[in-house]
Amino acid sequence: MPVSDKSIDERAFELSKLQLSSTDGVIELSSAQFDKFTSGRRRSYQLVVFLNARHLQDKPQLHLRELREDYGFMAKAHRDRFKGSESEGKLFFTEINFEKSTQDVFRRLNAQSLFIFRLPATLNVSPGENIKLKDQDMLKPETFAKSPIEVNDMVSFVREKTGIDIGKVDKPTIFQAWWFPFVALSFLSSILYIAYKVFYADFMKNMVFYALATLFVYWFSVSGGMHNIIRGMPMVTIDPNSKAPRYFMPGQGQLGTEGFVMGSLYTSVGLAFALVVYIAPKAKSASTQRIIAYFGLFTAFICVQQVIGVYTWKTGYHWRKYI
Repeated sequence: MPVSDKSIDERAFELSKLQLSSTDGVIELSSAQFDKFTSGRRRSYQLVVFLNARHLQDKPQLHLRELREDYGFMAKAHRDRFKGSESEGKLFFTEINFEKSTQDVFRRLNAQSLFIFRLPATLNVSPGENIKLKDQDMLKPETFAKSPIEVNDMVSFVREKTGIDIGKVDKPTIFQAWWFPFVALSFLSSILYIAYKVFYADFMKNMVFYALATLFVYWFSVSGGMHNIIRGMPMVTIDPNSKAPRYFMPGQGQLGTEGFVMGSLYTSVGLAFALVVYIAPKAKSASTQRIIAYFGLFTAFICVQQVIGVYTWKTGYHWRKYI
């Protein structure tokens, strides 16, 4: 039975009321409401429908929660922009959640997955019968190389299919919250208070603290710490054959663990020579001085030998000793 113009206007008016009562402009439809607002040969409005499933929103690989939030941002932007204009009531954003009571709708749409689609105003829909959607009227996640679909992709889809340009959609951020200035001010005040207390603390006057801090900076630098951060180098890799972790990489390139091991050897050589130059002379007896000096030289020799061994293993070059 064809739907009269009066009933079309009544349906659009009812959808407008539901849209205004929704927090984000998205109208959740039941199976009966879907039949009511879609049936007929023509409608004075278009529908964008989001097929959702609340029980699957906790699965991170589906990104359903993020998709629904972006869909709501778009619907709210559309409602706010066209409120009171001639375009109001021409497009409504809806959603249908997969439940026992709505399974019939998913069956009629032949929905094998969750997606967003446009229901054109001229598409003839009969209650209870299958609805044949065109591929170009569906926005599926597999359409895009990146996942999830971003809000700009949805806006482009709506603009292309309906001719209605929603414009820029501003997603709310933490910086727009009313409480953010107070939290930021409290955080900065706490940082300044802690910095003041630390600066005047007793350990800041201890030279050992500065010596250890200097050693850490040197060790981090010669270990390639900034290289690991900038290049995103992994600490270890997995051997494809034995499936065992590999900490050293043959040939060119250096893993994070390898860098820190080599940096520790470099630092140990420096500390060994500092032991010989500065600590050994302060010993009271000559025998103690010799023991400290020999220990420092032996430690430096072992560390340098390990560095040379790794260099030879990685490059294949052998060092020649000349005496």
